[in-house]
Amino acid sequence: KTALWSGFVADTCKVSLGLLFPFTAELDRFLKENARKGQDELEQGFTGHIRDAKTSETRDKEAIMSEIQQSGNEERVDKAIQTLLLTGLHSSNIRKAEECVGGDLGNLNVWRRADLV
Repeated sequence: KTALWSGFVADTCKVSLGLLFPFTAELDRFLKENARKGQDELEQGFTGHIRDAKTSETRDKEAIMSEIQQSGNEERVDKAIQTLLLTGLHSSNIRKAEECVGGDLGNLNVWRRADLV
């Protein structure tokens, strides 16, 4: 009985994974396409420098730029935006990981779920 049950469970798992793989592959394709569109929108007109950013309200830009310049962190803000655009994420852990690898991490929002199946 145990061998029969084990065979049934193994076969059921194989069938389930076989049905799941095409779904996850399509989900991967869809999410990658959407991530690319979103990144294209964010990068549109971005020069790599916060000082060149556009705002709908001039007063907002002046206030933001004043605060950034007073803090002396304009380069750090530029780097944070660059990291956000490239990886899709930004946090102190992302900065630490970039320091560890000595460079950019790539887009962390795009990973293949199909690899887990």
